[in-house]
Amino acid sequence: MATHYKIGTSEPVIRHDPGAGMWNSKPKTQKMSILKSEIRGHLPHAFLIIGDDAARHMNHYFKNTGKDYIIDLQDMIDDVQSAKRRYKREIDKVKIFVGTLPVGTHHITTDTTAQGYNRKKENWNWYYAVGGYSAWIKGIAKVESDSSGKRKYRLDYEYKVVDHYNWDHGKHVTIFGIKIEDVFMGEFHMQGMAREFKMLGFIKASIEWDSLSPGTHTVVSQSTGR
Repeated sequence: MATHYKIGTSEPVIRHDPGAGMWNSKPKTQKMSILKSEIRGHLPHAFLIIGDDAARHMNHYFKNTGKDYIIDLQDMIDDVQSAKRRYKREIDKVKIFVGTLPVGTHHITTDTTAQGYNRKKENWNWYYAVGGYSAWIKGIAKVESDSSGKRKYRLDYEYKVVDHYNWDHGKHVTIFGIKIEDVFMGEFHMQGMAREFKMLGFIKASIEWDSLSPGTHTVVSQSTGR
């Protein structure tokens, strides 16, 4: 799905898969309880196998709180080429939209999101940590014009990413002899021993450019939500 920017402040509708089902909707079994203990016992040593973020996200899942989790979005963009391209495309698209605006200050947003996916061949860590995600930009654009007609643009924006932690069908990894598959990862959630959660990431930045060189811009400031 392509993002379409517009004037406004509303958040887009986020689509995501339904996950494993209702939390704590099935009886707990001793087998799954033992398996949870074995997996959690190996997580401190699993950083080298599945990656640090993947291990942290899995540990948050097993903490069973369901609380939102802030991902290291800048690290994901630095590590995954497709995530880097996704980010750049969103900046390019929002700049084109800002270039159509009249002189003044405008709140901009979108009612759709772009879809990204961290593939295993690109980066094991982010494949297991996040996988697919939705992304968009919202912010405040300022458009000025000088006596010669040249326009100057400033955009204070937030690049936002969201996904829900639930394992994709067919995804699996072996950690110290334990094959972790999407089927029984969802079973932990159903038995109330782990809980799916929302993953959020954002980068806040300010950029400036002008109508004479719309293809380039200067980053005035930048911070990440980690």
